[in-house]
Amino acid sequence: MKELLNSIKIQQEQLRTNKYSIHKKIMEEDLGRIEAAKKKLRKELSYENLKKKEKYKNLTQPEYDQLIDNIEKMTFLILDVYFEENPDETPQNFY
Repeated sequence: MKELLNSIKIQQEQLRTNKYSIHKKIMEEDLGRIEAAKKKLRKELSYENLKKKEKYKNLTQPEYDQLIDNIEKMTFLILDVYFEENPDETPQNFY
């Protein structure tokens, strides 16, 4: 009986470890996609490109950094609300 209980405990720990590993891999992939999206945003809305527009011609580098940070925050808030309302469409369910 002790052997059976020990075997069950070992299997449970292996399942927890595997679940953690899978979750960690998904999180790392998500972080990679987030970083790629941030780079793309900064490329599309580069400081130099924005300065060419009349509205942003007097934009300083710190103001640009704040603008991009605010855009990123707003994007994550929108995504958070969307996935909260549509839990079946969370990125984890795409795998």
